[in-house]
Amino acid sequence: MKSSAVRRSSVLTILVLICCVANAKAGALAYQHPGTGLIFPDTVGQAKLVSVRDYEKESPGLGVGIMYRAETFKADVFLYDLDQGSVPTGAAAPLISAQFEQAVSDVYAVEKMGIYKDIVMELPKETVRVGAYSFLHSRMIFTQDSNERVSHLYLTGYKGQFVKVRITYLLSDAANGEKSLTDFLSMLAGSMKAAEQ
Repeated sequence: MKSSAVRRSSVLTILVLICCVANAKAGALAYQHPGTGLIFPDTVGQAKLVSVRDYEKESPGLGVGIMYRAETFKADVFLYDLDQGSVPTGAAAPLISAQFEQAVSDVYAVEKMGIYKDIVMELPKETVRVGAYSFLHSRMIFTQDSNERVSHLYLTGYKGQFVKVRITYLLSDAANGEKSLTDFLSMLAGSMKAAEQ
């Protein structure tokens, strides 16, 4: 009985060491969100983590923003609860849908400010799978700084938080943008799965 517990402990220790070595080779752990346990690595494909901002201190309920950048690609993840209490899990709850509609409205507000131009909402709203998780999703095209850009919005509830993801890339580099999008969503799905174990 005792030797079985020792063996399990040894196996666990070895697995932790293997994970640590793998993280070191992949570019060590960059940020772990304390509320959800989600891990965001230093790099995802060609995109590098450039900023983690804690909005919660200045504006309770706005949570944390995590920003990745590459030459023609950017991904922003926001984890927050709007002081709503525990946010429902998944994409089906009315609160998730209302927050998604608000996020889409926010994009149009940026257009009114003159930062985005000529927004075309190619896909207003659908439910998609990101790994094992359901997200609401939209796809739009707009012009910014004289460049046409493709932008994806994803939103779900996870561990009491909204998880909002904006991924934007140049339309002229759409093939690389789609690959980077796939890489980023795979990282996020893997992080969500790992945080549940």
